[in-house]
Amino acid sequence: MNIRVLIMLLGIACGSYAKDIKGFYITPQQDTVQAIFEVKWGLTRPNLYRLQAEVTCTDSSGVKKTLHPQDTESFTLFMPDGKNIKFSSFTWTNEKGNPQQFALDFGGSYLHLYAYIVLNSYDKSETQRFMLKKQGQKTIKEVWGFSTRKQLMTYFADCPDLVQQIEKREPIAQNMVEMVGYYNTHCAPQLQNNK
Repeated sequence: MNIRVLIMLLGIACGSYAKDIKGFYITPQQDTVQAIFEVKWGLTRPNLYRLQAEVTCTDSSGVKKTLHPQDTESFTLFMPDGKNIKFSSFTWTNEKGNPQQFALDFGGSYLHLYAYIVLNSYDKSETQRFMLKKQGQKTIKEVWGFSTRKQLMTYFADCPDLVQQIEKREPIAQNMVEMVGYYNTHCAPQLQNNK
C-alpha cells in the first residue's frame, strides 16, 4: 500500500483531516481578502474548536499565512452545504484571563450573538458557550450552564413576550439564534423609539 494512502486513511480513522474551503477575511484596516482556508475536519464537519485560535489560508495572490485573532477582524468560510460560517476576533474574560481569540459569530443588529467552543473533557465533543453583546456596550453577557434559562429571562426582561417563550423552550442553547433574532426584530430599543 502506498504510504500516502496509508497516512490519509490513518488521519480519517483518527477523525481529523484538512479540507480546502473558499472564503475571505477582513484585515484590521477593513480590507477584504479572498482566500482558500485549510480547515481541520472531523468525521462530518469542521473542527470549530481549532478554528478559534488560528486558521491557515492562501490568499488570491498565492501567499500562505496563518491568521490570528490579534491581526484579523474576522473570517468567513463558504461551506460545501451552502451555509457560511463566520468567526470574529473577540476579547473576553474567562478563567484564563482576557484571551483574544476567534468566536463563532452569529450576527445580530442591536443584540449580537457569539459563541465560544469548548471541548467536553469526557468525550471531546464540542459545546458552545454563548455570549451576548448589545450595541454600544462593552459588557458581554456569557450564557451557559445549568442556569441558562434564568440568566436569559433576566437579560431579556425588557421583552416580556420573549421571556414567556424562554419559559416554554427546551433546550435553550439550540434556540439562541432564533431568540436573538426575535429580540432584534421585536424588542430592541431602537424599535421602541420608533413606536
